[in-house]
Amino acid sequence: MQSVKITFSKFQQKQFDRYAQARRVDLPSLITDRYQIQFSGVGNNLDAEGHGLRLGMKDSNDEKIWLANGTAAGDAVQVVQQLDKSYLNKVTSKNEAIKTIEDFAVTRGTSKSTISSNARSEAAPQEFKLTNSHRDTSGVIADYIKARGIGWKTFNNAIEAGFADKTNDGVRFIGLDANGQPRNAETRLIVPRVLGGKLTKFICAPGSDRSYPPVLPGTDKGEVHIVEGGFSAFGLKEIMNRQGKSPTIIVSGGKDNTSWLKHAHIQALVMGAEVTLHTENEKTSEIQAVADEAANKQCEALRKVGAGKIVMQRPPINFKDNADLNLYQKTQELEKQAQLKTK
Repeated sequence: MQSVKITFSKFQQKQFDRYAQARRVDLPSLITDRYQIQFSGVGNNLDAEGHGLRLGMKDSNDEKIWLANGTAAGDAVQVVQQLDKSYLNKVTSKNEAIKTIEDFAVTRGTSKSTISSNARSEAAPQEFKLTNSHRDTSGVIADYIKARGIGWKTFNNAIEAGFADKTNDGVRFIGLDANGQPRNAETRLIVPRVLGGKLTKFICAPGSDRSYPPVLPGTDKGEVHIVEGGFSAFGLKEIMNRQGKSPTIIVSGGKDNTSWLKHAHIQALVMGAEVTLHTENEKTSEIQAVADEAANKQCEALRKVGAGKIVMQRPPINFKDNADLNLYQKTQELEKQAQLKTK
């Protein structure tokens, strides 16, 4: 089939270019100027938690900027539209938002063609600090992890190992450096939030270096298991406990991620070890094929750092991951115990 070239009118092209440039505005400065909101920190992770805002994650083009903690927004144009409504009680069209950004750039002495977010992103990264100011003391987390099939002993051991913690928002999974200092923290929300127009279940702490993976230590030397998420690690830990095993479990953070393998203390865990890479069941065969290819690349990265035998393992087809599999097994176990008591 011959490809069809789509052409824009001069007006359409101009509008497209204006939108593309507006998305690259120094958004933190614009928010501070327009809404009188002060951010703490520098770099790509800025906090204004007193206003329920956290500015952070960007897409691969360094353009899309998300606000969290109560205000959902996407790129810079959408941010202006939503904050105009929230803080100025003003409904703003996309074109009006672009004009606002352009006017801001001019008043700051920046030409429209060079609007950029580099001023903040090139600054020194924000120092990562793990605080306990939002630690859950209500017992909500205990009920939540029990409902997910996780034993309290397993969870407490994970807290003692520095793998996880409990906050008012949910379960926080923590990545440590070679000295045992926290460098990364991501919270699995009990109640998902709509951020950037998408329902999200996770929030990453400002200043986090996501290349540091949470590691759940085990006592079986030379045996390492790798999973994608924190609750998959918990589920696998419960499954292994029932089998009388205790491997070390590493949370990769995603099927496409191999950045965690650059750290010497992580390489030391997998070097010469028998490694089981746990993959997940995806919704479609197309997505599964992409996921399987990503898993193959992770295996290759493991080989390069000296891993021993590498095995890929996927749960039965009816279960997404080890968290789902464990919950099913735990439920079946409890039902059997209940039946025995009634006999």
